[in-house]
Amino acid sequence: MSRHRNRVVVCSTDELFSRALGHALHDFEVEIVDQGRLPDLDGDALVWKINGAVPSNTSDVAARLPTLMLGDEQQLLTAVDAGCRGFLDADASIEEIRSAVLAISEGGAVIPPSMLGALLRHLVQRRRAADSLSEALATLTARELEVYRLAARGLGREQIARSLFISPDTVRTHLQKIYGKLGVHSRAELAALSAHGPQDDLEEPEG
Repeated sequence: MSRHRNRVVVCSTDELFSRALGHALHDFEVEIVDQGRLPDLDGDALVWKINGAVPSNTSDVAARLPTLMLGDEQQLLTAVDAGCRGFLDADASIEEIRSAVLAISEGGAVIPPSMLGALLRHLVQRRRAADSLSEALATLTARELEVYRLAARGLGREQIARSLFISPDTVRTHLQKIYGKLGVHSRAELAALSAHGPQDDLEEPEG
């Protein structure tokens, strides 16, 4: 099997499991971070540490290293805030983790359906003073709305670029503007928000 090129960071809390995981993911360009080696860091702080960023600087979320966190519901909320692209329960199987790493390496986002409710409540609480999603979407330009629709369906930056015949860097710029207008910080949050939002906004315009 060929080695996947895109680098993915996987954060685990168990040292022995991290070793087994490294062996199971040998065909990926993956780095396993054992959280036990960084006991003072958790959730968002760990993701920021990995990406060499600080909480006050979140403008380059789309450019950060794709990160998959294994943990509990509370860690999900803080990790997603930090730009973590994927999250699985700490008890996830090796096969589930492999599938998630593959999706993330191709630019997708992974959040367990069982945790979407908690994530959505978190998003609603954080932006309760903001306008509704429909009103926020109305602030997007025509091109930003196209990018939003594709990103909400799980397409990665390269796939969006090919679909719209623009460069990946242009897609990243559009995503950063979309994140700011919708009050989210990552593609995972965008997917969770769109899953509970007005579905007609995800429809392709006729003609």
